[in-house]
Formats: sequence, structure tokens, C-alpha cells
Amino acid sequence: MVKSGKLKSGASSKLKRWKKGHSSDSNPQTSRFRQAAKSRFFSCSSGKNDLTVDALKLHNDLQSGPLEQSGGGRGDACMEETAEQALSDRSAGTFLSGVSDCSNLTFRKVQHFWESNSAAHKEICAVFAAVTEVIRAHEGKETETEYFAALMTTLEAVESGESLAAVAYLLNLVMKRVPAPVLMSKFSETAKALMDVMSTLASSESNSGIRWVLSCLSTLLRKQDFTAWSYPSTLQVFHGLLSFTIHHKPKIRKAAQQGVCSILRGSDFLFKDNTQPHHPAAATTARFCIKEIEQAGGYKEDTTTLHVLYLLKELMVTFPLCAVKSCCETLLRVMTLGRVLVTACAMEAFHKLFSGKPNPSTLSSELNAQIIMALYDYLPSENDLQPMLAWLAVMEKAQVYLDR
Repeated sequence: MVKSGKLKSGASSKLKRWKKGHSSDSNPQTSRFRQAAKSRFFSCSSGKNDLTVDALKLHNDLQSGPLEQSGGGRGDACMEETAEQALSDRSAGTFLSGVSDCSNLTFRKVQHFWESNSAAHKEICAVFAAVTEVIRAHEGKETETEYFAALMTTLEAVESGESLAAVAYLLNLVMKRVPAPVLMSKFSETAKALMDVMSTLASSESNSGIRWVLSCLSTLLRKQDFTAWSYPSTLQVFHGLLSFTIHHKPKIRKAAQQGVCSILRGSDFLFKDNTQPHHPAAATTARFCIKEIEQAGGYKEDTTTLHVLYLLKELMVTFPLCAVKSCCETLLRVMTLGRVLVTACAMEAFHKLFSGKPNPSTLSSELNAQIIMALYDYLPSENDLQPMLAWLAVMEKAQVYLDR
């Protein structure tokens, strides 16, 4: 066995040792690769240079406009290859000019898509570049309103599902920054176009396209003022969005639920002075949830019941008092069915209601006390640890809110 720090017998003669006093010299004596690299960059080329006056003139012609046919001596194969290469470079520059040099920061995310290999990302870049070129051709300033108008025109012109999804994605980005008066004045035309596109995409089963259209609808509805919700057309569009909250595909259902929550909790007019405490569509949403739970029965279609309970958990704090009372009665009824997941989701809805610290116009002290008394009938067994902890957490929040 060889001892540590010593070499095997005969190995010392094969090693290249430093001379005494030169152990710190680490640079190698031979540098043939460095010399080869230097010769490529710093030495003059011995071959013939192809850069001629004719080649420069051809390059300038390609950059300034279409190449004119002439009878000169530029028809050789070398110059034809140069022309084809320049034309391809120019077309690539034209395609990227609408994406890479866009001055609107709303689409800064799209500027990274042209490097992606995804077909959907390439379609988004193609549509975005075409729309940008149209705006520049009309000497526009590339504002959000101009992009919104151009994309709405494009939405009515394209037919394929991929192009519709790409336009819907771009609309989803820009509509969040379009001024509210523009969306209010163009509500009817925009809502009709988006609903038609959603019908087309639903038949083609384009998940991403439907998600972006749902997001556009939620943004459009969130920007409307209080008086617009008195029109049946506005409620009709909202019901179309609400119907997707129980969709069987998770991403579509999540987009619809987030859209409904953003409307009821974050509409612009809710943050103004002397406004109504509840959204005009809150009562409609509560009736929709109660109807879907009753039709599902809590046991026939557990998934639908769970989807609606999740929506109630997020929105009950925004409902008026009469709607909250009806929803609580529905929750207590489904808890009697003995479904573990349904009961757990119902308890989460109660917990979120009390934790949200709602106004008395949503949850009065009398209704709070009635819920506490009713929950005593649903006291879990001492052996069921998790249900008991959930029940205690709900009762704790209910008592704290009652003492306020």
C-alpha cells in the first residue's frame, strides 16, 4: 500500500518537475493555440477581397428599396447569392422591427417570445408585428388605445383558432391599460366581438384562447360604471362569464373564477366616494351558486358542488345580507349529506366569511349568532381530529366577529 504523499516506484521519472526557485511559474512554455488565435485576428488576409464598388451599390439598393433590373455585369452567381442573403436579412429585420423596437412597455413580455420555439408564441409575435406595422403606417404613436382599436379590427378579420388565441392574448395585455372611458364607450361592440370569438374557440376546444377571452371580458366588465349594470346586455355578458366558473377544464374554470372575483371585488366604481356597498351583480352571483348546488345535489356531482363552494368561499364576503343568509342555509344543507370534502369546503367558506370582517350590511350580529347556534348541530366526533380542528377554528372566528 502506498503511503500518503509519496509516489509509486518509477513514477517520479515521468513527472515534469520545476527547477529550484521556479515553482511559482504557472504559465506554460508552449502556447501554440494562443499563437494560432492571434494569427487569425491580427494578421492580414492574403486572399482577394470580395468587397467591391458594385457590391456596395447592390447593398445600398437593397436597403433603400426594391432592386431595379439593369443590364450590368452583376448577373453572376456570386452576386445573386449576395442579393438573396440580403433580401432574407431584410425580411427578418422587418418581422422583428414590430416586436423588438416597440416603444409601448405594455408588450415588453412579448418581446421575449420571438426567441421561443413555441408555435403559439411565434403566432403572437407575427400578429403583434403586423399590428405594429399597421399603426406605424398610419403614423400612430403606439398608444394603448391605438393597439386596442387595431387588435379589435384584427379580431374580426382572422379565422383560425391559433390566430384568434394570439389576438386575444394581446388584447388581454392591452385592455388592462386602456382608459376606462374608451372601454365604456365601446362596450357593446367589444363584448359582442369577444362573445363571438369565445363561441368559436369553444367549438375548437382552444383552452388558451378561451382563457384570454375570459380575462378580456372580466377587464371590460370591471371598467364599466354603476349605471351600465342596470342594462340587460351587461348582465348577459356577465352571465356568460359566470357559466365558465364550473367548467370541467381547470385552467378555464380558474380564469373565469378569477374574473368574477375581480369584478365583484375590484370594479372601478366600488372605490369611489358615496358608492354602493355591494356590486349590482352580487345577488345574481349568489343565486347562480345556490342554483348550481341544488341541481348537483351535493352527492350526484361532487365536483360541481366543490367548484361552486370554492367560488362562494371567495365571494360571500361581497354579497348583501339577504344573499349571505340564503348561501349559509345552502351550506348547512349540503353539510348534512356527510360528504367529507363537501363539509370541509363548506367550513372553509364559513371561516373565510368570518375572517373577512364584513360590514353589517353583509353579516349582521343576528345572522352571526344564528350561524353559531346552527354549527353546534354539526359538532364532529372527538375522535375526528381534523374536522374538530376545522370546526373550532370556524367557531373561534365567529365568536370574535360577534364580540366586535
